[in-house]
Amino acid sequence: MMLYLYPTDWLFLASVLALLAYFFRLRHDRQMRERWRQVLRTPVAGAAAVVIGVYFAIGILDSIHFANRAARDSVLDLILATPKAHVETSYSAPLAMFGFVKESVAGAGSVQRDYPRLRFGGRHLSEPSKRAADLVRRGVIGLALGGMVWLAFIALVNGWRRGALCVPRTLRASLRSGPSLVLGLSCAGIGVIGALAPYYHIFGTD
Repeated sequence: MMLYLYPTDWLFLASVLALLAYFFRLRHDRQMRERWRQVLRTPVAGAAAVVIGVYFAIGILDSIHFANRAARDSVLDLILATPKAHVETSYSAPLAMFGFVKESVAGAGSVQRDYPRLRFGGRHLSEPSKRAADLVRRGVIGLALGGMVWLAFIALVNGWRRGALCVPRTLRASLRSGPSLVLGLSCAGIGVIGALAPYYHIFGTD
């Protein structure tokens, strides 16, 4: 694989670098840094900054492409390679094991009209009755991993040197702040989706 960037990728990455350069410049501009601190202390503004940051991270992953003989895939494409490859021949509901429309299914020496078993959704389960317990177990694991990432990030930011932009002074204050709670919800959601996506169709199939 070789790194390949489209013109739009260059433009987006250049804007990200410009934004990082601006925030780096804030370290030497006390007045501007104080203005930003006042803005980000507002719960709504801080939470919005976290949401925008998540979108920026996704945009960065989708703006770095690698070229091979078959196609040019972004980092995001590579991360989602497994769900993209799990293509079904029928509609299905989110997290389902069976198709949404009845088909002719051969079984017990006869052909019946029934909901077909999906090729990839829940294929690791031998019995449909095990699906609920499996969803709960994998969901809890994903939630725990997301929570660990959240706590580690908050602890890292909280340990940042004094005078950094919008960093609460105590870990307790960090965990209770609006931006931290939004980040926690984001990490939890990503963790649960990441734990379930290799085994189920999170949003169903079309």
